[in-house]
Amino acid sequence: MTKQTGFLLSYIKYGDHDAILHCFTKEVGFQSFFVRGIYSAKNKKKAYLLAMNELVLTLSAHKNSSAIPNISNIESAKHSEIYGNIKATSVMFFVADFLHQILKNETKQDVIYGEIQQFIREVEE
Repeated sequence: MTKQTGFLLSYIKYGDHDAILHCFTKEVGFQSFFVRGIYSAKNKKKAYLLAMNELVLTLSAHKNSSAIPNISNIESAKHSEIYGNIKATSVMFFVADFLHQILKNETKQDVIYGEIQQFIREVEE
């Protein structure tokens, strides 16, 4: 099991209870992940599916390296109050969609990851 930290750029509901997350991670860059049961009635983790939310993802060990990685645990890296502000949330959704479009082919970029963190700090202020 490995851990990765990344910003959620978008997600797609897959079936009744699952989802595919598109994140920009600190360790790899742009990456997609599969989460089982995130939309089940008992799962409280769906609250973490907010645009530009920094997540700590625990990945399951998988045999097929070409398959999309499965997430065994998902946590929020830090709690942010900006999602209570409708104007800030709108900005976050816009920026997340923009970054999703332009970062699709990016590999590990510490500078970009740092700039995203700085942007979120400025929105919080």
